[in-house]
Amino acid sequence: MKGWKGSILRINLTNKETFTESVDKDILRKTIGGVGLATHSLYNELVHETDPFSAENKIMISTGPFTGTCMVSSGRFCIVTKSPLTNCFLQSHSGGQFGPELKYAGYDGIIIEGLADEPTYVFIDDDYCEFKSATKLWGKGVKASTRTLEQETDSEAKALVIGPAGENRVLLASVQNDIYRACGRGGAGAVFGAKNLKAVVVRGSQPVEVHDPEAMEKHIFAAKEQTRKKVGYMTDYGTTNAGILTDKASVLPTKNFSKGKFEGIKNISGEALKKEVWKGRRACFACPIGCSQFSAIDGIRTEGPEYETIFSLGSNVCNDDPKMLVRANEMCNELGLDTMSVGVVLSWAMEAYEKGIIDEKISWGDGEAMLDFIYKIAHKEGIGKILSQGTRRASDKLGGSEFAINVKGLELAGYEPRGSQGMALAYATSTRGACHLRSVMYLDEVFSNKLPGATLKGKVKPNIEYENILTLVDSLIMCRFASRSLVDQSYEYISKLLYMVTGEEFAPNSLEWSSVRTWNMQRLFNIRQGVMASEDTLPERFFSEKLYGAIVDRDKFNTAIRKYYSLRGWDEQGVPTKTTMKKYGI
Repeated sequence: MKGWKGSILRINLTNKETFTESVDKDILRKTIGGVGLATHSLYNELVHETDPFSAENKIMISTGPFTGTCMVSSGRFCIVTKSPLTNCFLQSHSGGQFGPELKYAGYDGIIIEGLADEPTYVFIDDDYCEFKSATKLWGKGVKASTRTLEQETDSEAKALVIGPAGENRVLLASVQNDIYRACGRGGAGAVFGAKNLKAVVVRGSQPVEVHDPEAMEKHIFAAKEQTRKKVGYMTDYGTTNAGILTDKASVLPTKNFSKGKFEGIKNISGEALKKEVWKGRRACFACPIGCSQFSAIDGIRTEGPEYETIFSLGSNVCNDDPKMLVRANEMCNELGLDTMSVGVVLSWAMEAYEKGIIDEKISWGDGEAMLDFIYKIAHKEGIGKILSQGTRRASDKLGGSEFAINVKGLELAGYEPRGSQGMALAYATSTRGACHLRSVMYLDEVFSNKLPGATLKGKVKPNIEYENILTLVDSLIMCRFASRSLVDQSYEYISKLLYMVTGEEFAPNSLEWSSVRTWNMQRLFNIRQGVMASEDTLPERFFSEKLYGAIVDRDKFNTAIRKYYSLRGWDEQGVPTKTTMKKYGI
């Protein structure tokens, strides 16, 4: 095959067995790869309501047809599983070098099932696979674990690793690769920990063949030019200056989403970070952007922070100290924690302390307390044991649900939904809970001003269009920023790229059909796992508290959700109809 490898490696931790499965080309054409292929597998293999921490839950690690080629910014992979934080479908993506290495080993993906009887890691070297003890690594941080794994296997191997948070089944735990890159959202690290799986280490030596290398070379040249025109600014600052823009638009989440502007944002913006802590920049595989900055302060060396961390561990907790921000970011990386959910959980705790709901002192902007709480969350110590379960469960136990900022249990991202109401819809309709990557309505509402922000009018259809095209991007798999640099971000243009890589012809409407099929399967998976339409909503704060005169009108929001269901071909309870399922071959 070209582009694809046509193989999946199945790993059974219980029996310590592995075998390679062929993937039929018809399945690859239906799913494209990446999140499409992983969704297809999870939907068909987890057919009953499943405990995320049970041996029956599965972990899909998937690449796309572009992964490992020279296609611009295609060095990505995704992890798909049932989330312990939300009980929903979970997809979490990462860049770096791991995805291409898995492809070079000869696989489009890995399916991990069962439960190891002791701490274990798996080493994959092309068609060789070995189960090895991770007992000596259990309890160690991500950096030390990664270095040890490289020494024990191959210095050029790439590793997926969990930290102490994942081992302790913290619901906010990430899976780290290349040390600083993370499949962060939704608690995939906790699923690794529940399976006693410390790491997956991969070394590959097989090239990824493409159908038309000359045409692809021409495309790459054009794509690099588009990158410089459209997202070239990210080479200097990455995503960090988004905070200046969201603050200007009054949608920068501040003080647990009670405000949309932060007086200290300039202190933690890209310009400030560049002056105070940045030492250079890094890029993922085959990426001309290099949006990630490398920081060094007081003996700490780390990558980042990016915008979502600047909001979550900066403005939303009222922290404007760049050095404290870097320290908190590095602590999360080392312990294996999602910076976004952790920051929102901390902001909930700060408001809960302020209102007398919890006794443990953590005040707005108190950096040292923030670091202490992060450690306690990762190790489930004291108040950290409750906070480690996320804002929804913490507020269910202690109170304060009206300011527990989550959808379906997943904490919100860095776009305030009263001033960016397209994102209000995006948060509510995302299949993994509050997410800024399944639909990027903020591009039109905040960054380009194509659409007015503080209204729901005219937002349903463009939200669906974003969900569809970005599901395809996640199946290829491409970086969000690189996908903006395509000469033409359309199904027609992407079909040409797929032909260059795979030699397979795709009608543009068949690509849209594939992405909509994947979205419907994710929705049906959630319904099967007991997630109801009543969860397609927002935290109470956005319906009842005005922000600079803006509020999400509950009736208009519910009307928009019903319209969304209708356009999706779902019934009034948000369930895909039989006609829809038949149309998409489900």
